[in-house]
Amino acid sequence: MVPTRATLGHQPALDGLRGLAVAAVVAYHLGQANDLGALRDVSGGGFLGVSAFLTLSGFLITSLLILEYESIGHVSLGGFWSRRLRRLMPAALVTLAAIAVLTPLIGTESQLSDLPAEIWSTLAYVVNWRFIAAGSDYAAVFTGAPSPIRHFWSLAVEEQCYFVLPFAVAVSLRFGAQRRRVIAVVFAVIATASTMAMILIGGGGYSNRVYLGTDTRAAELAIGALLAVAVTGRTRVKTDQALAITSVAGPVALGLIVVSWATTSLQSSWLYRGGLALHAVGVAVVIFAALQPRTPLQRVLSFAPLTALGKISYGVYLIHWPVLWWLSADRLHLPALAAVIVQVAVTLGLATASYRYLEQPVRSGTLVVARQRIYVPLGAIIALALVAFVLPAPDDSKLVALGSSGEAVIPTTEVPAPGDTAPPPPVRVIVIGDSFALSVGYGLEDRALETGDIATLNSSIVGCGFGRGGMNQGIGLEREWTDECKDREQTLENQIAVFQPDVALLAGGMWDITERKLEGETVWTHIGEPGYDAYLVKELRHLTDFLTDRGIAVVWTTSPRFEPQYNPLTYMDKPPYFEAEEGRSDRFNEVLVEAMAERPAAHIIDLAKWMRDFPGGELDPALRIDGVHFTRESTDTLSEWLGPQLVTIGREAQPVPATTSTSVPG
Repeated sequence: MVPTRATLGHQPALDGLRGLAVAAVVAYHLGQANDLGALRDVSGGGFLGVSAFLTLSGFLITSLLILEYESIGHVSLGGFWSRRLRRLMPAALVTLAAIAVLTPLIGTESQLSDLPAEIWSTLAYVVNWRFIAAGSDYAAVFTGAPSPIRHFWSLAVEEQCYFVLPFAVAVSLRFGAQRRRVIAVVFAVIATASTMAMILIGGGGYSNRVYLGTDTRAAELAIGALLAVAVTGRTRVKTDQALAITSVAGPVALGLIVVSWATTSLQSSWLYRGGLALHAVGVAVVIFAALQPRTPLQRVLSFAPLTALGKISYGVYLIHWPVLWWLSADRLHLPALAAVIVQVAVTLGLATASYRYLEQPVRSGTLVVARQRIYVPLGAIIALALVAFVLPAPDDSKLVALGSSGEAVIPTTEVPAPGDTAPPPPVRVIVIGDSFALSVGYGLEDRALETGDIATLNSSIVGCGFGRGGMNQGIGLEREWTDECKDREQTLENQIAVFQPDVALLAGGMWDITERKLEGETVWTHIGEPGYDAYLVKELRHLTDFLTDRGIAVVWTTSPRFEPQYNPLTYMDKPPYFEAEEGRSDRFNEVLVEAMAERPAAHIIDLAKWMRDFPGGELDPALRIDGVHFTRESTDTLSEWLGPQLVTIGREAQPVPATTSTSVPG
C-alpha cells in the first residue's frame, strides 16, 4: 500500500501550520493592495508564509517517498507525479480558466497584454522564469495592475523541484543500510548550493532573480526534506528530556517565525544572506515539535479554525490574488476595510467550494476515474492553452507604453548584392530619463524593427529625474532618490561601452518640476525658485557633459504639461499633484534653454510644441491616456516625427567610414 499523509502522524497540527502560513500571505497581500496601514504594520513579512509552504512541502513529499520505499521496496515515479497532478492541477486549471475569461471583461489592458504568454508558462510550470525574463520586479508587485496569475510563481518553483526531488530520493535509497545518510548528504548539498547561489547571484541582497529563481529557493524545500530524512518513521522523541527540549524549542521557533512574518521587509538583506534558509530551519523545528503528541504546540496548531483554513489553503492561495485586485475598494465603492471583508469572504467561499466539489473528489478518484485521469487533464490543458491563444488583443490606444525590451533593439541589415552600395548603419540612440522617456523609447524600439534606420537602447528609469539626490513629492508621494537612480551614471557607463550610441535622447522633467528637497537641505523647494533653478541648470549641464565627453551627440526634448490621472490600481496618492501646476513645465523648458546656451553642441527638440499641436492637444487621452505617458499607439505616431530628426543628428555624429562601397571584385 502506498503511504498517504495520514500515516505521518498529527495531521491537524500540520494543517494548522499550513493555515497559519496562508493567513500570513493573504494578510500581507490584503494590507498592501488595499493600502491598509494597520494591516501592513502587522503583516510586513507575510510573504515568508510562502517559504513555510516550501519547507512543509519538502518535508511531506520526502516523507511519503521514504515511507513508500520502505513499504513496497521501490519508489513509483509515475505514481508520485500522478498524485501530485491530481492534487494540484484541477484547482489551478479552474482558476486559470476563470482568469482567462474574466481578464478581458474586468482586467486592465496591461494584464490582458501579457496574459497569453503567462498562461502558457503557468501550464508548463515555468512562469517564475517568465517573470524573471520579463524583468517584472516582485518588490513592485503592488505598483500598477499586476498579473492576475503572478502568485503562481511559487507553485512553479515547487513543481520544478518535484521533478528533481523524487529522483534524488529514489537513487539515494538504493544505498542499502546507508541510504538515509546518502540522501541526507544529497539534500544538504542542495540546500548549501542553493543558499550560496542566492548570495552570489544577488550579491547578498534582494533581486527579482534571487527571489523568484528555482535554484535560489530550492534550499527551503531541501531543508524540509532533510527533516523528513531524519525523522520519518520515528517522529516521536524517546526520552522525557528530549520531549521537554522539543516542547520549548517548538513554541520559541514559532514565536520567532510569527514575529518575522509581522516585521520583515521583502528587501531585508539578511534574508538573502542565508536568512531564508534560517527561516526554513525554524519552520522545520516547528514541524518536528508539532508531530509530538499532547505538547502545547501540537494543541495550538490543532486549533479547529486553523486546521480548517489549512485544509483549504491551496484554494485560498490560488483564488485570493485575483479576487483582491478585481474586487477592489474602488470597484466595490466601499471603504478599504469593508472591501477586505468582502475579499476574504469571497475567497473563503470559493476555496471551500473548490476543496469540497473539485479537489477532494478528483484526489479520491470519485470524480475522474480510470483512463479519464489521463484524458481529462490533458484535454483541459489543451483547451486552456487554446483559450489563451484566442484571447482578444489589448487596445493599444488604452495601453500605456511603459514596456521595454530591456536590451538594445538593433535591426538586422541585409547583405548587399555584389556591386551594390551598402546602406548606412543604423543610428544608435540611447534613451535616458524617467517613465515618460520610457514611453518615448517604446516607439523608437518599434521604429528600429520597422525601418532599420535606428537602433535603440531604452535606459530610462521609472521615477528618476535629471536632478540628482534628495527627495521629491511626485504623484503625491514623498520618496527619496532611489538606489537605481544613484547608480545611473555607472549603468550608463557600462551600457555606452557596449552599445556605443551615436545619440543620447533625454526626455522627461516631471520629477524635476514637482516639490523637491535637495540633498542636505531641510525645506522643500521647486522650480521657479532661484536657488532651485540654479541647481537644475548645473544638473542638466552635468548630464550633458557626461555624455558629450564620451563622444555622444546630446538631444534634449522640451517638457510637456503633466496632469497625472488618479488610478487606484497604480502606485500613487490622490491629487492634487504639484507637477500639474500651471507654468512648471514652461519654466523647466526655460531653464533647459538657459542651461544649453553654454552647451551649443547639444540639440533641443521642441516635443512640447508637437504635443500642443496634436489634434486633441497635449493632454488628449489619445496621446496620453494617463496624463503622463504615451500609449502604445501614440508612441509610434511620435516616433514617425521624432525618428527622422534623430537619424539626421546621428548621421552627422557618426564617423565617416573608410569606404562606402561593398563592391565585390569580379
